[in-house]
Amino acid sequence: MRLKAESSNRDGSASSGDQVYRGMPLDLTGAPAALAFISDYAGGSKTAGIADLLGSAPTAGGTQYQIPANVLYAPASTSIPSLTLYLYL
Repeated sequence: MRLKAESSNRDGSASSGDQVYRGMPLDLTGAPAALAFISDYAGGSKTAGIADLLGSAPTAGGTQYQIPANVLYAPASTSIPSLTLYLYL
């Protein structure tokens, strides 16, 4: 599902940078009310893609959005070797 950030939503200050909101939560209020996660963001059109299924389609003027305060970890470089370790007890 794609959601377009309109100037009528909150303060209209959505970023124009691509993928800056990827992985962040998106709090939707109104119809429908839901907590979704942003899977894709196009800054030029200020359009967010979400991976979650909503109970109904967002309504124009009836659905407001907010990205709540959060912490998102992203590696600073892809050239740093990494290791993932799983421990099962």
